[in-house]
Amino acid sequence: MLGGWSFEPEVYDFIVKNLPFGSIIFELGSGAGTGVLAQHYTMVSVEHNKKFVGKYPSTYIHAPMNGHWYDVGTVKSNLPTKYDMILIDGPIGDQSRNRIGFYENINLFDTSKMMIFDDTNRDGERQLFELVLAKVGTNRKNQAFKTFSVIYG
Repeated sequence: MLGGWSFEPEVYDFIVKNLPFGSIIFELGSGAGTGVLAQHYTMVSVEHNKKFVGKYPSTYIHAPMNGHWYDVGTVKSNLPTKYDMILIDGPIGDQSRNRIGFYENINLFDTSKMMIFDDTNRDGERQLFELVLAKVGTNRKNQAFKTFSVIYG
């Protein structure tokens, strides 16, 4: 079920309309949305909470928290070589700090891919989106929706 702790149905609708079935989604944070997306996509999920590792059809990277973000060494040494989209929906926690780790480690990721930032209706996640957009180039297509924002093209 989508919504609540998971991303909203609008995120799923956007993905289905803009990413061909069978594509690889690399996600930070996993949950019920992982299970829904796994029906049409190959999922690779970074997850800090052992209770969620293996819960849904995904290749999991268990990366415990190290301070305010995932253990960078674990993420770096387990990154997939290929993916078609990045979904930033974790880690959970303090809305102003935790996801900023994506920006602080942006050099690890292929930012030429579509990137979806969930929860940008919250200040911290919106600031993360704006920082990443400024870093990767404001000439890229981007859209802000009610609860999420996207960089692509």
